[in-house]
Amino acid sequence: MCLCCVRKRALATQDQHTTAAPVDSFANWRNTLRNDATSSMFDLSVHCDFPRIARSVTVGKELGSTRPDEPPPFDLTNTAANKLRRAMVFSKLSEILKLVGEGHLVDSAKEKWESIIPDDCYDMAPYVRQVLEQIGEGSKVAGVLKLMAQPTLFAPLGRIRYLVYSPLCPRWHDTPSWRISVTATEDGPVTVTHECTQRCDSAQVACQFSCHVTLILEPDTMALRDATIDVYNLAFDRRRWRVNSTEKKAAVIKLFQRHWPNIKITENGK
Repeated sequence: MCLCCVRKRALATQDQHTTAAPVDSFANWRNTLRNDATSSMFDLSVHCDFPRIARSVTVGKELGSTRPDEPPPFDLTNTAANKLRRAMVFSKLSEILKLVGEGHLVDSAKEKWESIIPDDCYDMAPYVRQVLEQIGEGSKVAGVLKLMAQPTLFAPLGRIRYLVYSPLCPRWHDTPSWRISVTATEDGPVTVTHECTQRCDSAQVACQFSCHVTLILEPDTMALRDATIDVYNLAFDRRRWRVNSTEKKAAVIKLFQRHWPNIKITENGK
């Protein structure tokens, strides 16, 4: 079983608890991430995740405070669209290589990429794997990509769910809002920031929280130096006003403010 499946099972175990506080499966979430940093790229399914998330990755600049419109999804049945997607995926990989000082690997990686991937390819994972095998597990880019993969989020999100558990919001679900930025300063650390939103739509409360999971990597080894979680927004759905009573909203807000005092409280929906 890959690490991605193990983490999903752990989160599912948390979500089974609807009347009692869940088990704190991710109390040592930073250690979990440090273990990820020493795992194989392929145990973390980097080759599967990167083609999927590349369109939502920003390289060289931080995520903006306002979310831009998401680019339209590529039509996977359209050969011309797949060519554009293929070019975009490699472009993001080459940007990260250059950012971490491994620009000298771009040409050989591109040659490999163009020699193996067919024009009508819609599942890029096997071909991304071959390129990453050529680049090597010991590369700096491998250290960055491992902490961009989906399993990276499971431990921090599991920790958040535990901290804000309430029978009012027993289950939290992913929303299609995952974004990642990769930045670096000259001779300084590399920073990988995940931005994602989790939603609760129970019979008691309808709301969602947005968070940043920020990972600081050592510039030479790409070892994880530090990691932080910031839940910066809690939004209630005004369309569910009959559910979101003042008392219930106040109870949920109190839970979040206990851990993130500066969290912004908003409403969304018409």
